[in-house]
Amino acid sequence: MNTHGETWQTFFSRWPADAPRRGIVITLWNEQIPFAGFSLSADFLCLERQSPDSFGGRTIILPVTQIVGMKFTDVVKPKTLEALGFQTPPGPR
Repeated sequence: MNTHGETWQTFFSRWPADAPRRGIVITLWNEQIPFAGFSLSADFLCLERQSPDSFGGRTIILPVTQIVGMKFTDVVKPKTLEALGFQTPPGPR
């Protein structure tokens, strides 16, 4: 079974090639961090901001264990999300 950090590590490492690498990460500190690009190491997620935060920061390095959620800021089709392991259940929509 995956740990919390391994789950997010897997999520970001499987990011679909046809999805823009931007969104909003939600942290355990209840902070929402918009990003316009990211890179990944074994334990950390490096987020690139389009514009600086109130302290002038443009790059955030965050332990993957601190992530509790992620929002897409672009429309993402269900087929694109299959690369992340999502499946659309059968039946009416």
